[in-house]
Amino acid sequence: MSSAPICCDAEAHASQDVFRTHLLRGAEVFLDREDLRETLRAFVADSDKSVLLVDGEPYSGRSYTYTFIRHLSQHEGFRPARVLLGPTMTATKVVRRLAAFVADPRAGVVPPVPTDLDDPLPALDEAVHWVVLQATGADDLFWFVLDDCDRLDPGSDVWDLIGQLALALYEHAPVRRAQAPRLVLLGYGEAMRQLPYELRHSLCRDRARTAGPDDVRAFFDRYVRERPPPSVAALAAEEREAALAGLVDVAVEEVLAAADGTDGTGTAVSGGGGGGGSYMRRLGTAVEGAVRVYRALH
Repeated sequence: MSSAPICCDAEAHASQDVFRTHLLRGAEVFLDREDLRETLRAFVADSDKSVLLVDGEPYSGRSYTYTFIRHLSQHEGFRPARVLLGPTMTATKVVRRLAAFVADPRAGVVPPVPTDLDDPLPALDEAVHWVVLQATGADDLFWFVLDDCDRLDPGSDVWDLIGQLALALYEHAPVRRAQAPRLVLLGYGEAMRQLPYELRHSLCRDRARTAGPDDVRAFFDRYVRERPPPSVAALAAEEREAALAGLVDVAVEEVLAAADGTDGTGTAVSGGGGGGGSYMRRLGTAVEGAVRVYRALH
């Protein structure tokens, strides 16, 4: 009987607007981000938009955006190619990783990627255009996702690469517009290096914020009413509503306590608090745990 909820979830998922989905695969949850959902809807629909920039305070869920992009890719027919950035990342390393995504190993073509010891700007520009050209001609539609842009060193040559890559995408788009790759920059604030002026009409922006108690309650309000346990569904309307409200209250209390690193009474638990990564990650993990417990009631 345990497979029935999953089947029902799959049927419900297939009929949903994929941009409004909160329960992704299995028990994977994507909380809130209502503005992002509509920004992504517009970004997907408008082939003249080539770059999406996601800003926000540290630990607000900027990288969490990638979870939803992966979900969309399964329904909107594109392939995300993600590169994690950091203080030691160089432009050459980024190009190599992007080249690995787009290169066809069967073709035996070697990308013109410069070495770390000899990395002149013209050679890097050639490699960038090669990557974009390969992506544009591929069977897959690529989205290049550069994550953790805010972790780059201010003097990193990756900033120049980002500008070159964004401009190359812009220049290739009119040739094969429907197949042109897109660029997503996570953690890219407005105070960071400005992208080329030519791109001013090709940009979409979103600002992440940390989900809170209201977002958690909204999720469980929707979730338990769409999937009431059999014992509750059989109750009279007034009793059913009271029982569902009680389930929501318990779920919200337990999730917030787990995300804060307490046991629900305010007492700290071992491994709680800052030991489990960012607050958004702990919150998402706690919601997913509650969903699994709730499914067991069925």
